[in-house]
Amino acid sequence: MSSILEIYKQNKQLILDKSIRQVLSFAGDGKLRNENKTCQEFRELLSVIPTEYLVKYANECLDDKFDDSGLVLQDIINQAGKRLDFKIEYGLYQGSKNTIGYDGIWDLNQENSIIVEVKTTDTYRINLNNIYRYKRKLVEQKRVSETASILIIVGREDTGDLEAQIRGSRYGWDFRLISVDSLMKLVILKENLNDEKTIKQISEILRPLEFTRLDKLIEIVFDTTQDIQLESHDDSQSYVPDEPNLKNTQATEIFEKKELIISSKRANFHESCIQKIESHLNINIIKKNRTSYQSISDQQGFVCCVSKPDSKIDNKYWFALRTHHEKFLNKFRDAYLIYGCGSANNTFMIPLSFVQKEKDYGSTRLDR
Repeated sequence: MSSILEIYKQNKQLILDKSIRQVLSFAGDGKLRNENKTCQEFRELLSVIPTEYLVKYANECLDDKFDDSGLVLQDIINQAGKRLDFKIEYGLYQGSKNTIGYDGIWDLNQENSIIVEVKTTDTYRINLNNIYRYKRKLVEQKRVSETASILIIVGREDTGDLEAQIRGSRYGWDFRLISVDSLMKLVILKENLNDEKTIKQISEILRPLEFTRLDKLIEIVFDTTQDIQLESHDDSQSYVPDEPNLKNTQATEIFEKKELIISSKRANFHESCIQKIESHLNINIIKKNRTSYQSISDQQGFVCCVSKPDSKIDNKYWFALRTHHEKFLNKFRDAYLIYGCGSANNTFMIPLSFVQKEKDYGSTRLDR
């Protein structure tokens, strides 16, 4: 019998059209248990589906609870952490007397570990002492450092009681709190950035930060805005050398309750181009940030740039190879630039090594 990932490869829409409860029924025996076949297949699927479906599935777990919905949400949250570039260690679905009951450990590095606790609701008072004991046991086992923090991720935005509980406890500096909705917005924001420094800053927001002095917070907001504005000039509008002040439409971000809408008139058919490459290479590709993608095997890396024809230069297409593009691609065994010319019907896959050899034939300017 085919695994759910194999079914997804053959017919993505068959899976994506289903509710999360229906999707789970396709995996193994449909029952999530520690390290069973259902667990393995379900996590494999979550690693390749678009982020918008992670958001959809998380909302379904919260709005229409079903058997194992809390366990499903736990896996979805850990996948969100993975998409924020944390190294993920999954926790157990059901703990036991001799195990540590954390829901996940997220690592940027050994000094910046986050112990994750997922709660579908804050209706009931949470025992912070028990959660803090998880940290102490993990420190004793040298799996996290003393500087590790604890992140409680809750399904509701109204968390006033829990916030007060944390502030009034002796563990106030160890704990941070975020809603599922805001965590997903952070993932979507990260996927619309390119600068690695900004992306790292976004991830650090989830750790305890002291904001008596606001400079660090302002720096994060400023760098994020600069990154988004830079991308609005990058690959989606044709560049005209003799008109350096040509205005480009900037992306407008609109956060609504359950989604982030990126509104822009620029060319935006990256995903269609990537689907062409997936079909051509017969692999699954996941999005890392606005233009960067990689195979789930971590062997192939792709930077996808798209452009509209520009009538001012005889309907030719212009693309930029930026420093952060090369830095990302240099991590992979096989690295490619994907160029979409006008639409996904004109998608070109070019090895990075070829473009690097031909650099002298193009125009060069400093990254802004």
